[in-house]
Amino acid sequence: MGAAIEVFHMYVVFVTHRSDMRMALHVVKTCALPMIIFSGIGLALSSLVIRYTEGGFHNIFKRRPVEEVPVSQRFQFWLFAVTAIVLSLNFGLNYHLQTNSALQGAKEDLSSAAIDITESYQNIMSRDGHVSFMSNHVGQKGSFFIYNEKTNSAAGIASYGTNKDELIRLTDEHNSGEFFETDVFGSEGLCLETAMYDGSKLLVWLPNTEIYELRDIQSYETLLSDLLLFTVLYILIAMLVQTIVVNNLDLINKSLNKITGGDLDETVSVYESSEFASLSDDINQTVVALKGYIDAAEKRIEQELMLAHTIQDSALPKNFDFNHKGFELYATMNPAKEVGGDFYDFFFTDTDKLALVIADVSGKGIPAALFMMRSKTAIRSLAETGNDPAEVLERVNNELCRGNEADMFVTVWIGIIDLKSGDITCVNAGHEYPVIKRAGGEYELFKDKHGLPLGAMENMKYSEYTMHLDPGDSIYLYTDGVPEAINIQEEQYGTDRMLQALNSCRDMHLKELLPAVKKDIDDFAGEADQFDDTTMLSLNYFG
Repeated sequence: MGAAIEVFHMYVVFVTHRSDMRMALHVVKTCALPMIIFSGIGLALSSLVIRYTEGGFHNIFKRRPVEEVPVSQRFQFWLFAVTAIVLSLNFGLNYHLQTNSALQGAKEDLSSAAIDITESYQNIMSRDGHVSFMSNHVGQKGSFFIYNEKTNSAAGIASYGTNKDELIRLTDEHNSGEFFETDVFGSEGLCLETAMYDGSKLLVWLPNTEIYELRDIQSYETLLSDLLLFTVLYILIAMLVQTIVVNNLDLINKSLNKITGGDLDETVSVYESSEFASLSDDINQTVVALKGYIDAAEKRIEQELMLAHTIQDSALPKNFDFNHKGFELYATMNPAKEVGGDFYDFFFTDTDKLALVIADVSGKGIPAALFMMRSKTAIRSLAETGNDPAEVLERVNNELCRGNEADMFVTVWIGIIDLKSGDITCVNAGHEYPVIKRAGGEYELFKDKHGLPLGAMENMKYSEYTMHLDPGDSIYLYTDGVPEAINIQEEQYGTDRMLQALNSCRDMHLKELLPAVKKDIDDFAGEADQFDDTTMLSLNYFG
């Protein structure tokens, strides 16, 4: 912009000095280039400093990937390049034509001057054959020289001076009617040699400054006007493209970013032209179709998840009525999604031996449900054959490690209770601590020894431990979805509050106790989304 302002200043010099174009040309030749360069550099540096202080500076010499270059910048670059090339070619062609025209005019002027000088030659010759002083002028700054070899006489504006011998030499080197460039008259110029009727030789000369003066004036004026025109057109076209094309594209991209971000209710409303209107309508129609596909897919997935939930739920035992007076048992499972990874199980391994299992599979959804079914089936099938809990988990662990490309695992607590003696043989594979309530007492954590979860590493060994239940004692098992439930402040429910809830309801029947604990969890969580399943199993031992 600084360079454009200085171009305007130089053009004003021509416009306001029509009566003295030579002076205007001198000023422009002397001042134009340095003023344009330094003004442009000055404003460019000022702009960089301002951008740097505002934090918007970036390395202009660092080449950015094509996909990061805005379309407006690419258009401006090519607009500048194409317009500059066209104007340069136009200026170059005009300059060439003006140069040829000026040269041809100079030749005609020199020929005319030679004829005039030759016609008046006799009038200025003395009777003794010597040429007297001639006052003829060639143009405004031109010169002529006449030399007669026979009389060794010379005449003309340049007949005397330090370059006389050089002028005589030129008359010998060139032929009559020949035009040639020479600086013998003091500066570069065009010279014509002509033979006169008496054998004298005539040199007629015009300086290049006079020959090309009109060309230079017109060329500079044309160049400055072209640069101004180029600047105005560049700014106007860039503004038009920015307003008509780029701004509308930005609006469309803004809407597309919202759509790709998941806001399918966003509509593109750019109707500035038929092309943008068509593009907006096509995008809106595509979004409508996409919403339809998503709705259909969600319904299909919802149906499939509900079916999977039904299958999974049916795999969990629901019959809590036993023909045994030595205990009562109840369990619940509430998945965070339609299909969860938690499970519980209970089954007899012998007439008076009851197995209790509670587990939590890593992950959620269909993969966790499939891994859960695989784990549950393997544990039950091995435990029902009379294997000890440690052996059951060791063999199930090796089975789950095979083909486990997803690196899933499951935490498991298993205990086999002898209903006659009240002894429970237990193994904890990375699961939560069990909770024990002694007869007449309160619920407390039983901090047992943990092993690694199943599926984490092959050939693991698990250690059994034994706990004893007396008549009136209870055991409460749960998954991490209970203590890790969060509220809107992202605070965890915790084992302390879980024990408080259990103890506040310890006199309730199990079918009332577990729902009461779940209600307390829900009251604590409020509207916060839960990301883990909530599974609980409790047993009262009567002996």
